[in-house]
Amino acid sequence: MAPDSAALMFTRVAGGGSTPPRAEQVRTVVELCGRLPLAIRIVAARHAARPGWDLADTVEEGLRGERTRLAELRLDDLSVERSFDLGYRRLTARQARAFRELARVDGPYFTVTEAARALDWEPADTVRVLESLVDVSMLESPRLGQYAFHDLMRVFARQRASRSSGEPGRYAELSSLD
Repeated sequence: MAPDSAALMFTRVAGGGSTPPRAEQVRTVVELCGRLPLAIRIVAARHAARPGWDLADTVEEGLRGERTRLAELRLDDLSVERSFDLGYRRLTARQARAFRELARVDGPYFTVTEAARALDWEPADTVRVLESLVDVSMLESPRLGQYAFHDLMRVFARQRASRSSGEPGRYAELSSLD
């Protein structure tokens, strides 16, 4: 969402409460939510249910930390992580590996050359997998030959990368490369 639309959505869902949040607090929250409507809805609803809480405390408690951010974006059966996981489970082993490994690349963007180097793949194979990840909304391509993770998707991918040694599919993928 555009920043102004995201802030407006948050304000409408959260309501005024006893101490309405300041505009800069709302902007911070919607940016930490990656301006994703589901994430904004969850945080706003949680804030509305706790009208005495200061929004700054909510942000400091869980949204700033990469390890806790996805866990904070959950309300009843709504979950950003669950939504991402549905897409992740549909990936092929090759797509999933690229998704996890590329989350470790520094910087907001990466090129086909950087991705091929990180994955130790040929550029032609790399571009096919990158484009397939864009097609299923697991990556973004802001310009031709340039790729990026949405902020929250990168957090999700990094968490999957740290867990990958325990995934059964990972062992099958590695053994098929021998």
